[in-house]
Amino acid sequence: MLTYLAELYFAQNNLVQARDAYEAVVAYGDKADAALNVELSKKGLAYTKTFDEPEVHYSLGQTYAGLGNKQKAIEHYGLVIKSQAYSTLAHTKRGAIYMEAKQYPEAITDFSAALKNDPRNTELLYKRAFSYCQIGSTANAKADLNTIIAIDPKHPTAKYLLKQCHRT
Repeated sequence: MLTYLAELYFAQNNLVQARDAYEAVVAYGDKADAALNVELSKKGLAYTKTFDEPEVHYSLGQTYAGLGNKQKAIEHYGLVIKSQAYSTLAHTKRGAIYMEAKQYPEAITDFSAALKNDPRNTELLYKRAFSYCQIGSTANAKADLNTIIAIDPKHPTAKYLLKQCHRT
């Protein structure tokens, strides 16, 4: 039940209450979900959503990001990635936080991991290209930007960044 309460708070943009509820789920689990499912099963009804720790950590990442606590958001996205290395969404979210914090090598690592599952994602390619440009890796930035232009010749900012990055 804590999971449902946390999701309700999050949906209402009550991030402090959502954080507290999600943290309680991580600390104690949500045994009420399991007990509820037993009762529903006895009645022949469909199961409810059960506690999924990576999902709760993802939600905590979102909540902490919304509260402006980027370090805690990074920590929780990292816990998702630790248990689900293929999590494109967690890599994307954490990469965006790193990029915002000007931690470009870390951002590049996360965007690269996300691109393994979604190699034609022009938004991820652009963010990685921007990060490459910021650290002076113009050849890598140019490669990503040319890929974007090949996928979407009318991309609104890829050509501009290509010119800007080439000047640095």
